[in-house]
Amino acid sequence: ESFDIHGGGNDLIFPHHENEIAQSKCVGHDFANIWMHNEMLQVEGKKMSKSLGNFFTVRDLLDQGVPGEVIRFVTLGTHYRKPMDWTETKRAEAERTLRGWHSKTDGVAPADAPSDEVIAALADDMNTHKAIQVLHEIARKGDPAVLKRSAQVLGLLTDELGDWVASSMGGGLDHEKILQ
Repeated sequence: ESFDIHGGGNDLIFPHHENEIAQSKCVGHDFANIWMHNEMLQVEGKKMSKSLGNFFTVRDLLDQGVPGEVIRFVTLGTHYRKPMDWTETKRAEAERTLRGWHSKTDGVAPADAPSDEVIAALADDMNTHKAIQVLHEIARKGDPAVLKRSAQVLGLLTDELGDWVASSMGGGLDHEKILQ
């Protein structure tokens, strides 16, 4: 059996992933059907590195009170083949955008289908950056049902993840629920 998708940083292509491919071929099957490699993560414009003291994990961000949905939004805002730069400005903008979208879609049932433009963006080499641009346009046009369903395709605006919007106003975050 094989994984549908396996990936990691582009620094793992050689020799790590090429070795995994060779080993799996020797036992008679493919290790993964699709191999995806992302660019490196930066923090405030500098390479993320333990030696530079700017290294952190998703757990670290959650423990600092950054909602998982915000982390996801910032990450999806950059195409996986481009370097992603985690900045405090991007985090704040993502939180502001998501609060607005949650407000627009609160109590609204999601549409039966997501936007064709969002699906087309994702079908184009998993272009999440473009999909989020389309979500911004849907929000501007004022179609909350389509916004909600289309965002849910990216794992955003789900009922489970939206708890941070209300809880962050006056209570603690449920990290385990956010991670789901």
